[in-house]
Amino acid sequence: MQTLFFSGNTSFTGTSLLVENTNKLSLLNSASVKVDSLSASNLSVSQNARVSVSSASDLSVDNLNIILDDISPVSFADIFSASDGTSIVFSAETTNISVMNSSGEVYNDVDFAYDGDGNIIGISEVPEPSALSAIIGSLALIFALRRRR
Repeated sequence: MQTLFFSGNTSFTGTSLLVENTNKLSLLNSASVKVDSLSASNLSVSQNARVSVSSASDLSVDNLNIILDDISPVSFADIFSASDGTSIVFSAETTNISVMNSSGEVYNDVDFAYDGDGNIIGISEVPEPSALSAIIGSLALIFALRRRR
């Protein structure tokens, strides 16, 4: 498997970018790709990367990996855009989507945001149960201390 990396402030502009079979395209940090059409079997993008194509129909991705730098919600419109103004959306039926951190650890609990047609338009990490327990425990402790006064 060959991997094509764009990282940092790297920018690629062209007419067509085709990454087939088991090969992988990775756009990390503030890297950007602006092409008329992009077809990738495996695409990894960090939340600060940018992908621009002519229209939504000119983007084809089989396996999409979103790399979150932090746990803030991410809109696909912040990463993917089309020059003709059409919205870039992904369907779980045609694209395998995974979300991971910068160390490559896959998040198992991720919320996907959907548009009216059921297409995925954004993602956010769901807090771990232990984090929720800590928050609820802290609130209970504060409530108990206030009540005691």
